[in-house]
Amino acid sequence: MFLKTHKTGGSTVQNVMLRYIDKANLTLAVPQEHRVTFVDSNYFSPIYIRNYKAGKTYDVITHHLRFNPKELKKVLKHNDTFYFSILRNPVTQMESSFSFFKKDFPAFSSAKSLEDFLNNASEYHNARHPKNSRVKNPTWFDFGYNNRDNCSEEQYTKALREIERSMGFVTAAPCSPKRHVMFLKTHKTGSTTVQNVLLRYTDNANLTLAVPVHGKFGYLNHFSHKNIRNYKNGKSYDIIAHHLRFNPEELKKVLKHNDTFYFSILRNPVTQMESSFAYFKQKYPAFSSAKSLEDFLNNARKYHNARHPKNSRVKNPTWFDFGYNNRDNCSEQQYTTALREIERSMDFPTAPPCSPKRHVMFLKTHKTGSTTVQNMMLRYIDKANLTLAVPQEHRVTFVETKMFSPKYIRNYKAGKTYDVITHHLRFNPKELKKVLKHNDTFYFSILRNPVTQMESSFSFFKMKFPAFSSAKSLEDFLNNARKYHNARHPKNSRVKNPTWFDFGYNNRDNCSEQQYTTALREIERSFNLILIAEYFDESMILLKEFLCWDIDDVVTFKHNSRNEMDIKTVNEETARKIKEWNSLDWKMYIHFNVTFWKKIEETIGLARLKDELAILREKRGRLEKQSMDFPTAPPCSPKRHVMFLKTHKTGGSTVQNMMLRYIDKANLTLAVPQEHRVTFVETNYFSPKYIRNYKAGKTYDVITHHLRFNPKELKKVLKHNDTFYFSILRNPVTQMESSFSFFKKDFPAFSSAKSLEDFLNNARKYHNTRHPKNSRVKNPTWFDFGYNNRQNFSEQQFTKALREIERSFNLILIAEYFDESMILLKEFLCWDIDDVVTFKHNSRNEMDIKTVNEEMARKIKEWNSLDWKMYIHFNVTFWKKIEEKIGQARLEEELAILREKRGRLEKQCSQDGLVIVKKNEQRYFKKGIHLMAHSVKSDLDREMKEKCKQYFIHPVVYTQKLYAKQGCY
Repeated sequence: MFLKTHKTGGSTVQNVMLRYIDKANLTLAVPQEHRVTFVDSNYFSPIYIRNYKAGKTYDVITHHLRFNPKELKKVLKHNDTFYFSILRNPVTQMESSFSFFKKDFPAFSSAKSLEDFLNNASEYHNARHPKNSRVKNPTWFDFGYNNRDNCSEEQYTKALREIERSMGFVTAAPCSPKRHVMFLKTHKTGSTTVQNVLLRYTDNANLTLAVPVHGKFGYLNHFSHKNIRNYKNGKSYDIIAHHLRFNPEELKKVLKHNDTFYFSILRNPVTQMESSFAYFKQKYPAFSSAKSLEDFLNNARKYHNARHPKNSRVKNPTWFDFGYNNRDNCSEQQYTTALREIERSMDFPTAPPCSPKRHVMFLKTHKTGSTTVQNMMLRYIDKANLTLAVPQEHRVTFVETKMFSPKYIRNYKAGKTYDVITHHLRFNPKELKKVLKHNDTFYFSILRNPVTQMESSFSFFKMKFPAFSSAKSLEDFLNNARKYHNARHPKNSRVKNPTWFDFGYNNRDNCSEQQYTTALREIERSFNLILIAEYFDESMILLKEFLCWDIDDVVTFKHNSRNEMDIKTVNEETARKIKEWNSLDWKMYIHFNVTFWKKIEETIGLARLKDELAILREKRGRLEKQSMDFPTAPPCSPKRHVMFLKTHKTGGSTVQNMMLRYIDKANLTLAVPQEHRVTFVETNYFSPKYIRNYKAGKTYDVITHHLRFNPKELKKVLKHNDTFYFSILRNPVTQMESSFSFFKKDFPAFSSAKSLEDFLNNARKYHNTRHPKNSRVKNPTWFDFGYNNRQNFSEQQFTKALREIERSFNLILIAEYFDESMILLKEFLCWDIDDVVTFKHNSRNEMDIKTVNEEMARKIKEWNSLDWKMYIHFNVTFWKKIEEKIGQARLEEELAILREKRGRLEKQCSQDGLVIVKKNEQRYFKKGIHLMAHSVKSDLDREMKEKCKQYFIHPVVYTQKLYAKQGCY
């Protein structure tokens, strides 16, 4: 039964009701013919229903009528009939009514305007005219009450209760003011202010107050009724509000009312003690003996005579006021028992205390502040010793272009259960439940306004997403989105509606409103909470509440945020196009923005939210200040003494360029090969005699050129005890394909073969091991590290050699994870991130790179078995060092910074990107190989041009420049 009120949106509600009646084949009570309402000036009667027959029952009533519950029950006979109605603010309701009923109600039609009517209401309003029945208090009239006479407060309250009973809206019984109260007044907590409130109320309400004998109850001892002034046996009091030591059994003898309300007040013990020390300095011997609070705290055992009665509240004073022994250490169990006793006494456990959530799934969305959330999650995992599902080795995300599967988890075994997932993935609830088996797993995610999200994504993924890299700017992309966006390209999967895609839905097709709504409902069922990036701190407070964590657990600092100068302003037209392009993300953002604030209201409330935001921000500010003023670890000094063992076809030239730049910047001394050589004599073990202009006893800071490792001889020229040794390895399969192409005309074993396949099939035939130029045909990296690459090593010999390498080298990088290697190297060398920004050197054109099939790969691993085993071993140690030194979360952040810096430099410096080097150009050239290099833009100023050259100059040329700079020519 819907009581349709006037000008309240009732017709809209009625339309909903009629649709449902139609859908569910319900019976509707309809007004008499030619009427759109029941006779709404009279009380409802069944006679107003069209074709009514006595005893007939209806399912629904939705038309205007004057409420009459007794008569309505004659036609709505079902016991479960649901009664409801709708109200509107009477101010806007009357404005609407005056306009709508201007010609229907004589009282309104007589007036020139609403203002005129209100100024002369008594004159215009003929209350006896039936058409004026709803001019005054129209809704009160609709509910069946007399709207003309003034009703008393008692009559109004009674009517309100009737409405609540009729409408099924019984909220809660109205409360009555408490008249029986016990306030445990604690010390230096603001309790005197509370006491004043209670004394005023006691006076106003004529309540009886228990007054102490001497201004206070004997609060050194537990409370006793004997301490009440003029106490007579059996007497009962309404209020106690003075200092005492809590004793519930004795208190109940004088506070005999069963509804007595017990409460108290606490204060932060830090400020409480400062106040107590000042206030009780002359009163407490323990305090008066000390020169200051600091002096007391430093010598507390000396000053605190626990047996002195005046020192009873020097230690844990509030615990003492609550009646407990404050001198002895109590066990955790004793403390918990006492706390429960206090809660029972003070009437306060309104809701059962929650337990911190330990099973959480965070769907990390892209460019939404999710890395900041992830850092918070990883901290909690670390603190609570939870199990984290980690992506496969060498990955910082799960395979996020495909729906999540347990097989993407590192070292996953069927049946294994995890506590937490926090890395990027594509949501797949069915598969996630296979690894998150706890029934109480809490699912949450975070959304961001798609407008600013896309601006950030375009900047961040410019080089990664072909659709973005093809466009000159965000505006250009939006104007030509269909042209640039090849939806079939897997790297374009998150170009359109990226968040919708992350949630596991198809982001390419237009989904109908019904499909969209169904998906939204699925998300709501799957996720306990959706946060909003624009209200990040508010989100953290709400998340804390749901997870039952401490506020310290959700203190965050920004991760992966860009410099403000890199953030582009999005104008209205661009914003409109983004909302159209990412329409599903936009609608989802709007929807969950609303639910977010509803959850705030339901769970926290705006008042407490404001308080907790202040606490959160104060804690963050304090931590930030501490991090600036008090470094937790001693700051490191940049390494100036480095030995880089440059291996072959492993990206070594790119690393070398980076090293040469740092040598140039820091004015370090570089050991350079003999004249007309670009390497040391690398077929022989290194010797100082291979250094250009070497003089016995001379010391160098850095070596970066190709050589065969010989630690004993190297130490003769790298004499600093802190010299840092590192090298780089590459997967021997792709390394050999590259070597065969690059050294085809240099190594007789390679030049004899028609192709790599031919060589692998006839290796023993082509490989003359005695020819010095064939020294690096087999296990070339093992050879570079100074070992015999021809003999078969036993497992024991190989392991021994590996241990020697580990002792000699501080770090081994992995070419397949070049950027990750640069971040790790930066950390070990204590260099700036700008120092390890690199551009490829000596890389081939893609058309020269041959595909290696599985059979060839197998043969390469057999041929270069020592290199293969070494690569596998140091691949593992590399990622262990990442975990120990940086961690996955910070690695991801720093990778983003590194790549953003490289992208910006390339844009500033490079003429046409990587292009093929021609013979007549002043750059490194190798006949038969299409080497790629960058050219510096010609229109740069001198300073910028020199800076750019440092990144693009080939190591061979850079070496000559540095040698000249060192004054060696």
